[in-house]
Amino acid sequence: MVISRPIIAILVVTALVLPLAQAVLFLVGLLLRAMNDLPGYGIVEWIILITLVVWVFDLVLLVVALGIRALGPPDSTSDR
Repeated sequence: MVISRPIIAILVVTALVLPLAQAVLFLVGLLLRAMNDLPGYGIVEWIILITLVVWVFDLVLLVVALGIRALGPPDSTSDR
């Protein structure tokens, strides 16, 4: 089984975008807490936790996909 390049590209982009989303959500949470909107702050905290879990899962999938790709047959389009 060979992992295609688009799948690896999606995993890499997701691994780069999720920490940025977490930073933005963290700042939104700080703003909500400063405005004493504790229910909104709690919701944002849960969303940050979910994005963290998805990010870790994505990193594990990326490592596994790259390992499978490295152990698979060589690409026919690779430059030699």
